[in-house]
Amino acid sequence: AQELDEEAMKSLLKWIDSVPLSRPKKNLARDFSDGVLAAEVIKVIYQLFEEYTYILIAIFDQNFDF
Repeated sequence: AQELDEEAMKSLLKWIDSVPLSRPKKNLARDFSDGVLAAEVIKVIYQLFEEYTYILIAIFDQNFDF
């Protein structure tokens, strides 16, 4: 696996801090080891993907209204 550079890691940690998690983070390796927080992050990513897809469909429908 490729390691993240320092700037990418800071960006990732800042984004994770913006995600509402069910418990506080202290040690990322330990906190995410049981999969609970990982599942919560995946849920947020999925919701963002759904919103993005909805926006794209709305734009597409608007531009190609037959």
